[in-house]
Amino acid sequence: MVSRFKLPLWIAAVSPEESVCQGLQFSYGVHPCCEQVNARDWSGFARNWVRSHDLQEDGLAVLVQGPSLEHPDANPSVEIITPITGTCPS
Repeated sequence: MVSRFKLPLWIAAVSPEESVCQGLQFSYGVHPCCEQVNARDWSGFARNWVRSHDLQEDGLAVLVQGPSLEHPDANPSVEIITPITGTCPS
């Protein structure tokens, strides 16, 4: 669990399951976001989420994904999204 490292930044954890979000309330530095999401483009979702919450525009985000009910065979992955504004670096 990433929260055990007590990072100096917040972790936004998106889940459609209310019970998962309630359990995450007790994880250090985790902001549970209970949202019904059917995103095919999680990078785009992360960019829009950062913008809609008025977070640092030129920062970066780390997108961590794993298996879900829809994709139980998916491999865990980590993607660094930078800059978060949506412009592609050249």
